[in-house]
Order: sequence, then C-alpha cells, then structure tokens
Amino acid sequence: MVVFEPVELGATPAELVQARALLLFSGVLSAEAPTRQWVQEVQAATDELLRQSAIDDIEEELLVFSLLALYQLLQLEAILAFSVFRRALYQGSLNEELAVLGGRIHVYESVGSIDENLYALVRL
Repeated sequence: MVVFEPVELGATPAELVQARALLLFSGVLSAEAPTRQWVQEVQAATDELLRQSAIDDIEEELLVFSLLALYQLLQLEAILAFSVFRRALYQGSLNEELAVLGGRIHVYESVGSIDENLYALVRL
C-alpha cells in the first residue's frame, strides 16, 4: 500500500495532487511491488468503480485510468472536491516531472469528455 503523507499546511491543491500523482506513477514506472499490490488491492476493493473506470494493465507497465479512478487512488476524496482535483491536475507539470522518470501520460481513449476519457501512463 502506498502511504501518503498528511496534508502539509500551506500546500496548494496543485502541489498536493502533483506530489501524490508522482508518488503513485513513479512506483508504477519502477515496478515497485508495494505499488503494484496496492493498486491491485484497491482494484479488488472497488471492483465495480474500477471496472467502469478501467484501471488495469499494471503488469504490462501501462496504467490505464479515468480521472475519477485516479482521484480515488490518490485518496483525495476527503481533502479536495473532484473539480478542484481536476483543475489542479491540469495546472501542474506532471508530464515534465514524469519525463525525468522515464514516463508520460497520454490520452488512451477519447470519448469526448475529459472526465470520461481514459488516460495511460506509459514508458518513454
């Protein structure tokens, strides 16, 4: 299981979202066993949501997700509204940070809605 630090006083939503997303995605990119196990546990615990949101394929070093599923994985429901999370995610420099780690996020499947699109973390 990935353990997130408590929310630091003064952290902006963008800083919080970026820090948690980088922690998750860096674990996936490095194929850390705890990250893989944690994603699988979350998948088992919330099977219906994840089936709808399509988080899968971590064994192939490819993580496919919707924004709602990412929001849940980052355990932000009690801290930020979904709309704040989404805005913070797009304001950050996540792909630049991921490039340093050898990865990037791209649109995996576009269905015409940012919230319903599927995104993928892939290796460069």
